[in-house]
Amino acid sequence: MADLPSGSIQPEPPVGTLRRRPHPGASALKTLSDEERRLLTHVPDDLCFATKPQLAVVMLAHSRRLGIQARWVAGDEVYGGRGIRARSRELGFDYALAVRADHTVSTPAGRFTSTALATRLPRRAWMRMRTGHGLKGDRHYDWAIIDVQPDDTPDTGDAPGDVHSFLVVRRHRYTRELSFYRCHSAVPVALADLVHAICTRWKIEKTFQNAKSITGLDQGQVTRGNSWMHWSLISLLAAAVLAVTRVRTTRATSESELPPGSPRTAQHAEDHRASPSPTGERTTSYAGPPDAAAIKPPPRPATAAGTTSPPQPPDLHKHIKDQELQLR
Repeated sequence: MADLPSGSIQPEPPVGTLRRRPHPGASALKTLSDEERRLLTHVPDDLCFATKPQLAVVMLAHSRRLGIQARWVAGDEVYGGRGIRARSRELGFDYALAVRADHTVSTPAGRFTSTALATRLPRRAWMRMRTGHGLKGDRHYDWAIIDVQPDDTPDTGDAPGDVHSFLVVRRHRYTRELSFYRCHSAVPVALADLVHAICTRWKIEKTFQNAKSITGLDQGQVTRGNSWMHWSLISLLAAAVLAVTRVRTTRATSESELPPGSPRTAQHAEDHRASPSPTGERTTSYAGPPDAAAIKPPPRPATAAGTTSPPQPPDLHKHIKDQELQLR
């Protein structure tokens, strides 16, 4: 989910389109509530003011009606409220949304703020992962995952075994600054997958920054709503053309540099991994999030039958309870 600017919203567009129509300028609320200004700026009569979460909910619902089968909803703290999280679950989305440091969660050990819960985590609960590449090299953060009780169960309800709700904590290696993310998945999910979903938001923000700096998305010198819509549409179309061209150019360059006998593209290798197995079942393999290589799970302990069982996470709730007893 992109970091949507607050603005105006209209009744649902016809099937086949997915759009939002924020009014230009920072004074959208004042403009939309002033009939004279609406008339002068040619604001359509069916537009009304809406917040960022309200715009996001409308877009999520409409994307499902269009048949878009995206899995994750990612966003910053603006979108971390209970309302959008509950609506995401109703629509069948998993989410990884940032929350504030004073966000309260419920655990078997009691209710805690996100910050208080993070300070009680044992050292073994943290895992260092490479989450991208910046100007100064690879970005590494410490991550921890905590099972929490969901507070956004939709009216339809979920079976107890279908609830996988987490608080994911990110810690800076040097400054120890903490960031918190409320996550939900309909199926069991690894920490690496949650980190991948969380980091997707940064790519969305980078896309918007590129559109602003390259195709002038935020440089339209207009004073009317329809003119602003025309400028934004042309800018976004140009950004889309550049994005497709860049992908095709990169793919063609990569293919020309591959030695004979190598897979033609990375997509070819992915298709090969997802090809039907001899038993007729479709198998897939996950190589981890982009720019997150070298994340290796710990070896699984062997059972009496010679098979392997999933690694058991540390009992964080017991550790927290023990700390509470020591404080008393």
